Amino acid sequence: MRRRAGFTIIETMIAVVIVACMSVIAFPKLRNAMVKANVRGARNQLANMLTAARTVSEQSNRSTALIFNGNIARIEATPRRTVGGSGTVDTIGTLVNLSTVYGTTVALSSGTQVAYNPRGLTSLGNTDLKITVTRSGYTDSVMVDKLGRVRK
Repeated sequence: MRRRAGFTIIETMIAVVIVACMSVIAFPKLRNAMVKANVRGARNQLANMLTAARTVSEQSNRSTALIFNGNIARIEATPRRTVGGSGTVDTIGTLVNLSTVYGTTVALSSGTQVAYNPRGLTSLGNTDLKITVTRSGYTDSVMVDKLGRVRK
């Protein structure tokens, strides 16, 4: 009788069952890691946008604001300097939909915007503003103090 090379169906089925069991064990941890990474990514995106708004206000000697409309964030500068178009504000950069990009929701401790004067200071008074990013029970935040500094 001749011996054939290869695996039997039973050996193949055992290998498939072992791989399936390991996948079932690993999937929740992988999913949680992805959610945490998305929350951190959204937090970093907001910190970068806040820093960009402050930098534009200082460098162009204009008032700027990071404005939130739900989960959509945009930076606006006044007065308008771009030739053409309509309105009285320039949009700096692009609109970022944090819900679409990262699957997160955003909440501000007060108001719907962070405004900077031409010197890069905020109009928050004596309070700090906390911007909270949330997804699937994971939360992270960015703090903006009255001097306009950003802390993660």
